Amino acid sequence: METPLFEPDVKIISTETVKPSTPTPPHLRTFNLSMIDQISVAIHVSSLLFYNPTSGTQRPDITGLKLALSQTLAHFYPLAGRCKDDSTIVCNDEGIPFIEAHVNCSLSAVLSSPQKLELLGKFQFCPPKDILSTGKEHISELVHLAFQVNVFRCGGVVIGCYMLHKILDGTSFGLFFRHWSALARKNYDDLIQPDFDSTVVVFPPYHPEQREKEETVNPAKKYNIPTNDSLKIVGKGFTFSDVALSRLKAMAASKHIPNPTRFESVLGFIWEQCLAAESTISNRTEVPVLLFAADIRKRVGPPLSESSIGNLVANPIAFGKTGLNLPELVAEIHGAIVKVKDETVREFLVGGAEAILAHQGQIGGHLAGYKKGTYFVSSWCRNGLSEADFGFGKPSWIVFPVTDGKIIRPHRNFISLTDYNDPDGTSGIAAWIYMETKEMQVLESNQEFLAFASQWEE
Repeated sequence: METPLFEPDVKIISTETVKPSTPTPPHLRTFNLSMIDQISVAIHVSSLLFYNPTSGTQRPDITGLKLALSQTLAHFYPLAGRCKDDSTIVCNDEGIPFIEAHVNCSLSAVLSSPQKLELLGKFQFCPPKDILSTGKEHISELVHLAFQVNVFRCGGVVIGCYMLHKILDGTSFGLFFRHWSALARKNYDDLIQPDFDSTVVVFPPYHPEQREKEETVNPAKKYNIPTNDSLKIVGKGFTFSDVALSRLKAMAASKHIPNPTRFESVLGFIWEQCLAAESTISNRTEVPVLLFAADIRKRVGPPLSESSIGNLVANPIAFGKTGLNLPELVAEIHGAIVKVKDETVREFLVGGAEAILAHQGQIGGHLAGYKKGTYFVSSWCRNGLSEADFGFGKPSWIVFPVTDGKIIRPHRNFISLTDYNDPDGTSGIAAWIYMETKEMQVLESNQEFLAFASQWEE
């Protein structure tokens, strides 16, 4: 007999628009995007931050959260405006949606439910079509940020978020949360002010006559990742504790890469295990490809600070080979990172928009095919979200993306990495892996994989 679906009641208490606490001055009312943001795709990325209840029964101060958000928007003023087109933001203080919701159960009831992955979408509002991107709206209709704060009966909190990726990358989003949470705690010493100007100085806007070139060179602009309805894709969460990460780093070390990072080590391990699961189901004819994002703030000259706002990332591409072991795969990942940070960034700075378009076109070519053996990774590890303490502790879990009320992505072989802090005191990296069902069954029954990874459903 199937377990009855647990359905928590999520009641919307209020819906309002939060605007900056002070008006944006007239001379800042128009913001010109950098060329790297002009080229970026106008899609929304969604996420959930889970906060365990603190001691006692004190409920979060929603009024204080909204006030701090309003004050934060005064500093991040372009985010409270609307894009006029792909190149310009009108900083008109129009504001962003903020929803307060109450949930009629404890947070632990959701997290212990066998169906919790199906419940996540309840904590992230389904907005009208004129708020989020479906690919048909004019960019001026899209909000840049949106939040739903869900307060559970036990005092636990889940913050559901939407972010327009055209304007912010993961580091920028983390900075926004750190600023907002510091103001909510009235901890003014921890405030880091955003820098919207440096990115534009390093990557100045490109001219309208180059738009035709963009359409032909940059297939990623349209972001047409095909879906195959005949494929059954499943998404599952796994955690790698700090202890497991230390063991993986030791296993991944080699003569060429004696001290791999924890990111390189866990990513290499996941790639190795996913390729093994895939080869168990079918023969692979394509060369394995791994695409991911790398922060380039420190690689431009002079280096940009972490407070620089924009999509300051480039995408390394690692190519695998049949029979490569973990140290060899990690060496491929490391080499791809070095190449993109040294060579690709230099090409960006010298070649400008044409070089960025060519790079985006190369990435778009891989995504457009999305063949077996092609994996795409998005990491929000150590981007500041895990430090966002609004006065009721730091988030224990960060989950992204959540689309259409579900955790499932519309394509195979997507991997997202986030930090986690478990209530039992353990911490590490959480990996959300999306694969064909048959391949996932092989992966989650692989004892070599489970020796390092713990399944989130357990």
